[in-house]
Amino acid sequence: MRICIVEDNRELASVIRDALDPTECQICCTCRQGLAECEKRWDLLLLDVRLPDGSGLDIARAARIVSDIPILFLSSDGMETTMLEAFESGCDDYIVKPVRLAVLRKKWRHCFTEAGTGLPCTWEKQSCIQTLIV
Repeated sequence: MRICIVEDNRELASVIRDALDPTECQICCTCRQGLAECEKRWDLLLLDVRLPDGSGLDIARAARIVSDIPILFLSSDGMETTMLEAFESGCDDYIVKPVRLAVLRKKWRHCFTEAGTGLPCTWEKQSCIQTLIV
């Protein structure tokens, strides 16, 4: 699985990357970096809403112009208006921090099932249920 994580907290992004063990992962810490990755062929975009130079919502909108890639938001912003705006921007799901890793994995599985792409075998075989509190 190839994922792009756009999260200004590099430590959190690294923890997610290490826990999910993708075949390829790009970590972006700014909106500008995330926008540059939109046209690449990622299997999944994981976005934060609040970034130092913009919004993950803009990245989701840009990605939707060129792709049907699954998009998940992982954000500390639990405001209903922000969540609704994220869905309007094209996201597939929205997770409010702190997040439990088992929930994150389940939601990713659901996105891939809905997209009809299936998940890599190594993803399905993961049996360890962990909790990530951030």
